[in-house]
Amino acid sequence: MYRFFKTDASSSINLDSGEYMLLSGNQVLNEINKTKVREFYYNKNDKYLGVVAPTRQLKFQ
Repeated sequence: MYRFFKTDASSSINLDSGEYMLLSGNQVLNEINKTKVREFYYNKNDKYLGVVAPTRQLKFQ
């Protein structure tokens, strides 16, 4: 899990702000290990924001 917070004008962290990201799965893409699925949520109320998941195999040249 990665958690991100926002700060106010005095650089104090607001724990109810920002988002967190849950990582699951692993895939190898051109010899690079990469997280397969990343889901995003609000810190404040755990509201689901969305998901980033592979839809096709990418090929680099």
